[in-house]
This record gives sequence, structure tokens and C-alpha cells, in this order.
Amino acid sequence: MLIESPNTVLKTLRSTADSIPESPAPARIRDIEIDEFWSFVESKRLPRWTWYGFDRQRKRVVAHVNGRRTDRECRRLIKQMDKCLVGCFHTEGWPSYRRLIPQSRHLVSINGTLRIERHNLNFRTRIERLQRRTICSPGLRNCTMR
Repeated sequence: MLIESPNTVLKTLRSTADSIPESPAPARIRDIEIDEFWSFVESKRLPRWTWYGFDRQRKRVVAHVNGRRTDRECRRLIKQMDKCLVGCFHTEGWPSYRRLIPQSRHLVSINGTLRIERHNLNFRTRIERLQRRTICSPGLRNCTMR
């Protein structure tokens, strides 16, 4: 059995991933939820944000951007959705959304982002780097349910 070094495996994965085309966004999206979550690179002093749009009807991510939590990154995300005819954007109250999304197609409410917040919870549950430290975090011995 041939065992490759981790560097060789990573190099192969990266080169293969670059050759896979992005799946096209649908032509029409009735309702899209937009949100962001953060992680860090090497240190919490280097935060990175993942912004993404979640199609309610198809239950899938249709656009994503990684970077900082700025208007520039929000603009990049919205630009990815320019090819789609979006009926309504559902977001929380982050100021970038208010500045960059047309008010006539923008709804700000916690109830409007329930599905994407659930999706964020799935990320935090399955990706250890995104997990929040709680009394029931992995590695803590005395986890009690209340």
C-alpha cells in the first residue's frame, strides 16, 4: 500500500478542486437569505468571514465569498447573484446589507433568516473549527443537560 505525504495529498486536492467548475446559480430565485459567519486563520486576531446566499426553495447555497466583514465583500457576494433574478433578499440588520441591497427587495427580520441560521448551526455542529465553546463542547467532561 502506497502512503502519500500530507503535502502531496493537499497539493492533489487543490489542483483537482481548481479544475471543477462552479455549479451555475439558478436563473430565478424567489427568496434568498444572506448571512455571514466567522472563523480565523492561525489566530483569532486574523478573523475571516464567509458570506453566503441560501436559496429557500432549493435549500442550497447559491453564492459565497470569503474575506473580511466589509461592504466590499458584501458587494462581491451580491455581484455573484447578478446573473439571477432575485425576488426578495432576507437578511439580519447588518449595515452593509442595508446600504447595498435595493430597499424595495430587501426584508430585514430575524424570522426571515431562520433557514440560513439553521444552516450556520449545521456548520458549527459538523466543523470543529466553527464550534462555540459551551458547557457541552467536545472535550469537556461534565456535560449536563438542563
